[in-house]
Amino acid sequence: MIEASTIRTMTRADIDMIAEIEKSVFSDPWPKSAFHEMLAESNRISLVLEMPDGRIGGYILAQVAGDELQIQNIAVAPEQRRQQLGSRLLQCAEDEGRRRGAICSVLDVRISNEAALGLYHRFGYRMIGRRKNYYRQPVCDALVLFRRLESVSADGVKREPDNGMVS
Repeated sequence: MIEASTIRTMTRADIDMIAEIEKSVFSDPWPKSAFHEMLAESNRISLVLEMPDGRIGGYILAQVAGDELQIQNIAVAPEQRRQQLGSRLLQCAEDEGRRRGAICSVLDVRISNEAALGLYHRFGYRMIGRRKNYYRQPVCDALVLFRRLESVSADGVKREPDNGMVS
């Protein structure tokens, strides 16, 4: 039986392992300093998925700006893929965003990242725009994806919003 992993708040002690995942997953990885800067900001959602052996299996970074959750970075270690870890991280970030007042979520994704696109589409994200030559190494367009977050009523019942744009 596989032991469960834990999603928790990222700490500075996690950054070395996160940087290793970042390098193994992205062709243009963020520097360690970017992770340090993000941890210093109070509006950030910085979560890691800690494996039973203490290694970091994935992470997600987001922020709440007004009523919008902005997903900035999500990655799962190559050896941990195909276990729904990305789904768990995204769900936790959306839940925290909702708690902080977000009613929608937005993100950029490399147009060629089929695995990420599949994840986001399963969550109900839809394309609302395209950023030409947004990514470097290699140069590639980004799709801007959007989703309204369901609300939870006082009685705990989830209510799906309409699919319209935030005005």
